[in-house]
Amino acid sequence: MKQQVTAIGVAIVTVLSCPGLAAQSPEIVPALMPAVGQEVRITEASGPIREGILRAVTTESVRAEGAGGREFSVATGSVKLVERRGDSLKNGIVTGALIGLGMSVLSLQGYDSGGKAAAGIGAGMAISMLVGARIDAGKVGWTRVYPPTSATRQ
Repeated sequence: MKQQVTAIGVAIVTVLSCPGLAAQSPEIVPALMPAVGQEVRITEASGPIREGILRAVTTESVRAEGAGGREFSVATGSVKLVERRGDSLKNGIVTGALIGLGMSVLSLQGYDSGGKAAAGIGAGMAISMLVGARIDAGKVGWTRVYPPTSATRQ
């Protein structure tokens, strides 16, 4: 335990004593980017915003096909923000499951039949998961994928 605390302390001191290190943007990780073929909006550090269909992501560049079928590439060091159209259903399903679990447990307080109570909890969670997924499916705006938020970091 003491070694872990020491290692964390050294890491914090290193980051605080090197301001350039703390100011750097997180590295673009291709696995965290949208799937090839999804609609994306890329904001460059110098200001321009480009929209297109994602074609490739590497550690060196993000490549997409813009209007009129013209491909463009942005160096990863120049990327300020990447967004994709729509929202992932995963967070809606998870949120729905948790809300359904809580509401089902509260509504079945004092119910003495274990099997029926478990079935009621399962049904409540399933319904809430479907509602959460439906809410997320209806989102038509843009979802930020880079730089990662606490919800997208893995």
